This record gives sequence, structure tokens and C-alpha cells, in this order.
Amino acid sequence: MNATTTPPTPRTDGLLPGWARVAAAALAVIAGLLTLLLFNSWPWLTPIAAGLAIFVLVTARRRGLAARACWAGAGVLLIAAIFIQVHYWYPTLAFLGIASAAVGLVALVAAIIRMFRRTLPRRRLAWVRLVGAGLPVLALTVGVVILGSYAVVAPASLLASATGAVNSSQPLQTPSQKTLSDGTRYFGDVQYANQYPNSFLDVYSAGDATEPRPTYVFVHGGGYIAGDKITGDIYASGEAPFAYYTAFVQAGFNVVSINYAFAAEYPYPTQLVQMGQAVGYVIDHAAEYGIDPTRLFVGGSSAGGQIAGQFALVQTDQAYAARIGVPAVMPAASLRGVVLGSSLLEPQRFDESGSPTIDWLWNIGGRAEWGIDYETSETAALASILANVTDAYPPVFLTDGNIASFSEQAIRFDHLLTAAHHDHVTLLWMDHPSPVPHGYEVDLATPEGETAFRKTIAFLRSHSE
Repeated sequence: MNATTTPPTPRTDGLLPGWARVAAAALAVIAGLLTLLLFNSWPWLTPIAAGLAIFVLVTARRRGLAARACWAGAGVLLIAAIFIQVHYWYPTLAFLGIASAAVGLVALVAAIIRMFRRTLPRRRLAWVRLVGAGLPVLALTVGVVILGSYAVVAPASLLASATGAVNSSQPLQTPSQKTLSDGTRYFGDVQYANQYPNSFLDVYSAGDATEPRPTYVFVHGGGYIAGDKITGDIYASGEAPFAYYTAFVQAGFNVVSINYAFAAEYPYPTQLVQMGQAVGYVIDHAAEYGIDPTRLFVGGSSAGGQIAGQFALVQTDQAYAARIGVPAVMPAASLRGVVLGSSLLEPQRFDESGSPTIDWLWNIGGRAEWGIDYETSETAALASILANVTDAYPPVFLTDGNIASFSEQAIRFDHLLTAAHHDHVTLLWMDHPSPVPHGYEVDLATPEGETAFRKTIAFLRSHSE
């Protein structure tokens, strides 16, 4: 009697065919990485990345220990995804991005191995498995490094190094005094303090001045992690602002341009304290440079505008100065005005420029300056010019471009000042037919930059009497 045999049941490695597993895993990898890069520009990416990773996990296997591990991982991701919707916490968001990419990567490698294990030679399949085992370890290591550094110190340091930004107790150039071709007296790399690195400033004054002149103290931008008093903001358009400074001298104003220490090594409020030290030095040495210390203006571009704008808050609001623990260094009446060019006015909205690339860079600077959760940080909220301005604030000249900048913040600040009947001049380009980029106001080679300069000079003159 012949025994009947039952053919073996084909092994099933998951609930999806091979090509579908590969596609789902690849999408999880892409969504996870994009979440880390573009989460503020595209906030909908976070739940999509988490959903794809969960889908990959719950469809991976039908039974056994591996199935239980996949379901447990899916549960952790689901809890994290719900938590981030209820309460923003950046490490949770970083975990979701990294975990989604890692889950997708592991599933992608596993799916490819399963698809080709019967066709590849045994030796080559061994190498594929070895690589497949190494990739998850590599992904986990990278994730731990990113989370361990809070996605701040390492990226900020790398970006600063790439741009040549350093924290140094020595000036980048030899201190010098000379007369420029247009007659401007230039005092380079004057040390204004020694508490922090990069405590150097340049002074531009008139060579033929017979009496002290009003002076504009300018702070460069660079996301708090880069930039220079001569070369300017790495994120801004146009040429270095050297001609910008000398143009002020020709218009009747001295200029003081300052450097400051960079985050993340020297986070907030280091730069604000340094500006106070620089202005204090200018006041103490006013006679040496032909400066009238009773007619000072402060301003800056991008992050430098935020530093200068907050400095003005400290000088004109004693309660605010006491609250943040940074003392005033000059009489409020001597601060005649504030010039805010392409300036960050709401630090908690640092990376909402509308440009994913710029937002990613500024996100690094924001976390380096104010900490991992600067979007919800009380420290960053206290640094907001828009949220803390009072009637005692000096007159304001406010300008910004129309692409990849803080234009929306400038509009909100303009509405606030207008409603309060505060003395201010606003120059925005939202309806301009051509792109006007971030930091345009220091580039006098463009018609828009030249217009901003003329209006700035008119503003300074009207408040210098």
C-alpha cells in the first residue's frame, strides 16, 4: 500500500510579495531621512515615516519570536508618533526619523536577500548577509551618535569648520591702523574684552572729522555658528560688507563691526554679553575714534540683527534686563535707534524661512544657540524681540527680502509696531517682481540693496539730531 504524502507548505517570510517589501522598506528609509532634514518645512513627514516603518514591521513575519519583536517595535513607534503629536520634544522626533530609516534599511536588506538567496552563489550570498548584518549595526551606531549629540554639537561644529569659523583668543589678522583709499580711517581687530574668544572689533571713521560723529554698531550674521565682521554672513547674498561700512562713513557716520564667539561651544547668552562688552568699550574709548557716545545706533543682519535687537531691549527695559540676567551698559537715551536687516525676530521660529535647505542649516544654529528644544524653549522665547518689545524700545528701521528669510516675522513685527504707534520705518519687498534674498541689505551692488542703504541713512540722520 502506497502512503500518500502531503507536499510541503511553501515558506512565507512575510505578508507581502518581495517587490512590495522592497518598495515599502525603501519608502520608510527615504521618509525617515527626510523627517530629520525637513520636519519643520514638511511636518506631515513625521507621521508618514512612522506609519511606513510600522507597516513594514507588522507585515514582516507571521509567527515566532521575530514576529513578536516586530510587533513590539511597531508599538514603540506608534507610542512615539502619538506622543510627538501631543507634546513636541525634539529627541522623540529624531528617534522617529532614525528608527524609521533604520527599520526600513534592515527590511530592505532582508527583502533583497530573500529575493535572491536561491539565485546567488553561496559565497556571494554570505557576503550579502554579512553586509546585511552590518548595515543595521551601522544605522544603530549613527542613530546613537546623532541622539547622543542631540543633533547639535557635531553638525554645528562640522558646519563651522567647513566655513572656517573658529573660536580663538587671537585675532584672525594682525591688528592694524590705516587710511583707506576713500579717506576712511580703519582700525582693525581691536580687542574689546578677554572673557570670551573672538572679542575683536573694527572701527571705520572719517579721517577728516573735526568733531565726534554718530556711530552705527553692526553685528554680522551666520546662524550663531559662523560669519565674520569683514566677510559677513555665509547665508547672505552678495559681496562682503566692507563697502557697506565705508559707505556709512561717507554718509557721515562711524561704523563699529564686531565679532563674537560661536555656538555650540559658546551658546546663548554669550553673544549678547559680548555685544554689551563691545559697546562698553566703544563708549569708554569714544574719544580715540571720534565717536559721540550719546548718539549710538545698533543693528545687524540675520542672527546679528537678533543680537543687536535684544541688546536694545536690555538697554531700554530694566525689568527685562533683570529677568534675563544681562545688565545694561549705556543710558537708554544714548541709543538712538535699531536697524534690523533680514533679522531673526522670533528665535522659536528660527527655521521657518520657507526654504528647506536654509531651514535645515538654521535648525542646526538654533539648537546650537538655545538648546535641543529651542522651538519650545523659554530661553528662546525670552530672546524674542517681537514678544518682548515695549514702548521704551528705540525707533526701528526694519527691512527684509522676499525669499528664504524672516519676511513673515518682519511683517508681524511691522504690524505690532504700527498698532502701538511706535516710531519705525519698514522696507519690505513681498510684492517685488524679482527675488530679494536674505541679507540683501548689505549688498550695495544691487538696486534693492542701494535703496535699503539710502533709507537706512535717512533713518539714522532723522534720529541723530
